[in-house]
Amino acid sequence: MTLQSMIPYVAPPVVGAVIGYVTNDIAIRMLFRPLKPWRVFGIRVPLTPGVIPAGRHEFATTIGRMVGTHLVTGEDVARALGRDAFRRELRETVGEKLDAILDRE
Repeated sequence: MTLQSMIPYVAPPVVGAVIGYVTNDIAIRMLFRPLKPWRVFGIRVPLTPGVIPAGRHEFATTIGRMVGTHLVTGEDVARALGRDAFRRELRETVGEKLDAILDRE
């Protein structure tokens, strides 16, 4: 099989890979950039800022709510803070840090 005869089989996947790379790169850039809205003659350019920067406050609130209800609840934190082992570790760590600070002075 010669190189000439392989081109019809090799070219489509290579062209598809290049097109996929370019479109994915553009899509990712549109999600995260620009950080601030662009204005031309006082009119905001559509799709600026990017989707992620534009909705960052909503995303943060939603993610915080999900973590608080599904991953670590208030009861879990209270239970962990109430354990004797945690209190012992906290006393030791705070004591070591205070000693280090007082020794520096």
